[in-house]
Amino acid sequence: MEKKSRAAKVVAASKKAVEKAPVAEKKAVAKPVAAKVAVSVPVAVKAAARKAVVSQEELSRRIQDKAYELYHGRGLDHGDDQADWFVAERMVRAELGI
Repeated sequence: MEKKSRAAKVVAASKKAVEKAPVAEKKAVAKPVAAKVAVSVPVAVKAAARKAVVSQEELSRRIQDKAYELYHGRGLDHGDDQADWFVAERMVRAELGI
């Protein structure tokens, strides 16, 4: 005898309940939702899938724009351009997942 899956048992039970119910009292029965199957994917594959593909020029432009935003956010105060660049680089790389 074959073993029925839980979903198949629920469907069979709900069909029987609907068939036994008087016609005036029949209610819509929700369809069972298929169970999600967990698939193990290596972390490196997940990380590679999230990485955005940008050219070196595009990456540099984004870092430059972000560094300027930081500079402007400090009230255009001079003297921290390297710190702004390094912070901007970390922020952009984190946004892109690289």
